[in-house]
Amino acid sequence: METRRVNPESVNKMKVAANNDEGKTDPIDARIIHMVATKWKTFSANGRPSPYQALRLLHKAFNEETDSLVRVKNRIHDALKELFCDLSKRARFVYTKTGRVLMEEYGFNPRKIVSGGRKSFARRVKSKVRIRSMDTIVQLWNDATQSVRNGLSDMELEALERRLAELWLDYERLSERKASIKREMEDIYLFLPEAAKLKPLRCLSEFEKARIIAESGPLDHFDSARQLLRYAGLNIIENDSGERTGQKRISKKGCVELRAALHLASARQIAKGGIFSGYHAGKIASGMIEGKVLTACARKLVKIIFGVYKSKTVFSEARLFQSESSLRKGQAA
Repeated sequence: METRRVNPESVNKMKVAANNDEGKTDPIDARIIHMVATKWKTFSANGRPSPYQALRLLHKAFNEETDSLVRVKNRIHDALKELFCDLSKRARFVYTKTGRVLMEEYGFNPRKIVSGGRKSFARRVKSKVRIRSMDTIVQLWNDATQSVRNGLSDMELEALERRLAELWLDYERLSERKASIKREMEDIYLFLPEAAKLKPLRCLSEFEKARIIAESGPLDHFDSARQLLRYAGLNIIENDSGERTGQKRISKKGCVELRAALHLASARQIAKGGIFSGYHAGKIASGMIEGKVLTACARKLVKIIFGVYKSKTVFSEARLFQSESSLRKGQAA
């Protein structure tokens, strides 16, 4: 006996139409599901092939480690506010080469930094990392000198330093686990048929493609880019009634993780030099808000991925925002 699935959105809309009720009622749901199924509004319940399922599980683990890493980094910055309260560098400085030297050599303890004198501090830092300008060292020294005046005792500073060291170990452990999962995902992805067919799409990294395929599953399961958009919850829904024209928005009723992966990949292409940089600048200039522009880019990315996969042609950035009619005119000329 074949097992089929019904679209939850179709069931919900049919229930509203049949009973004028959006509430959750199991007996009614069963009747509505049967009604939807008899109208052939079903799709196959076949599970994903094993490699795709493994890729999805790894992606879930990657996202969980990312969330854990964010929490640890927040705790690191909270600890730094107490230990090195006058550090004027931005948050990301902590994870640069110079920041790592301060962690490994001084534990970000301002009293240890100033204890040997400025020349000793500068010599020690420069022996570990190449610094083009002395401005960074002077700034760190001044910040440490100011923080020492905060009046914390040696015992308090040592307790905060130990806490920071523990959090730093957690940060490094989580970073290594993320890198390991990332490599494993890339290895699995390279053996999937999507890897070869999407290879011409060089604007996306292999890991970005792996994240998208991890959530979409085999692209052969979709007959059109429109289906893939609906699966991602990026399909446009209207809110019109009579003469009133409401705002259009995306449904957000699809796979949240796929939508997030598409938004992350699109955000990188909005940056200078990305395939969406010019498109993004034009939309912002026309008055469209940032969130809507990013969503529009994500929708275009879905169409690009599906088009490259199905057409088996080389991706051309020059044709990205060119209509088929204008392309034909150019070829005729």
